[in-house]
Amino acid sequence: RGRRIPVRLGAEAAGEEIEARALLGLSDLEVVGGDAAKGLEAAKRSLDVARALSAADPDNKTRRILLATALERSGNTNGGIVTAYSGPTRLDPALPSNLPGIDYAAALSVYGESGAIFRGLAAKDPTDTDVRFRLETVLIRIGDLNFATGDLVAALAAHKEALAISSDLLSGDPGN
Repeated sequence: RGRRIPVRLGAEAAGEEIEARALLGLSDLEVVGGDAAKGLEAAKRSLDVARALSAADPDNKTRRILLATALERSGNTNGGIVTAYSGPTRLDPALPSNLPGIDYAAALSVYGESGAIFRGLAAKDPTDTDVRFRLETVLIRIGDLNFATGDLVAALAAHKEALAISSDLLSGDPGN
């Protein structure tokens, strides 16, 4: 039989959610401090905690978003994606940087998983603009990494999907 995952309830789960978020913050600090390896280690530890929490309560939207966020952060670090949290300002901060230890395949894998979570959440509640915006962001990252690896067809498809979401969000809130 399969491995049994304990159901986390109450204070224990809340503490684990705090731990996962703290590890994400630590990941950001390590990367900004110049140690991408330690940043990735913290992101992976956060991801382990978030996976267990989400598996214990797969219908919990907050935990699914935490998991998708941990996946995205792991992808940023693996893929050398410079974000507001992970590196110096660049002319085009969405494009991957050529840093040592880059693993585009790993980054694309976790971005794909993160995108699938956000797609599922958006399907359940199409009015959740935050979830749709987060999906758009992940799609842009996927497109940028596909572009960096030379897969222009996949890059274009991801960017077109992101643009469709962006256009839809803008039409719903033209003042934003």
